[in-house]
Amino acid sequence: MAVALELLATNDPSDVSMAVVAEHAQMTPSAVYYHFASKTQMIETLISGVTEKLMGFFSLPSEPMGLQDWGVRSMRSAFEWMRTEPLEAKFFFVRLATTRDGAETLVQFRRETAKLVEAIADTIVFLDPSIESLEAAIMARGLLTLASETARTTLGDRDTMPRNFRTYQEAVSIITVRILGGEPNG
Repeated sequence: MAVALELLATNDPSDVSMAVVAEHAQMTPSAVYYHFASKTQMIETLISGVTEKLMGFFSLPSEPMGLQDWGVRSMRSAFEWMRTEPLEAKFFFVRLATTRDGAETLVQFRRETAKLVEAIADTIVFLDPSIESLEAAIMARGLLTLASETARTTLGDRDTMPRNFRTYQEAVSIITVRILGGEPNG
């Protein structure tokens, strides 16, 4: 999976075959097919794993907190994940969104993105019941778009993490608060 992730994060998924994954993993193609019936299944497994991580960042807080504090904490968690796991972030936010691969990959990506937006919106409504579900869905989509654009800006077509990556964190915090309807402090 680590080899597949690296190949898919650094190349267009349409350029990565099961044989290429097997070669880079120093496995036989049949060994790779033993674990995954197809490249689509392998990509779906990776997409689902990343989606679960992202959902964890935006889950209900264990301690009481306001909506804006939750949003900033969630985005900072996602931001730190981007810094520590850039291949996962690049795979999810950069490569899958711009893939030339078949419709199956895009359908899975959109399905998982919709699931993520729904989970974020549910948390928003739970933290502030006065927010209508449509407004919460728009806020959730805004947060996911902010994370996506941050990843594309900082990780797109780069082999290393840019030096100014940390400087995006404050901008992301301010925009997060605005998306959630508050005013940034200071």
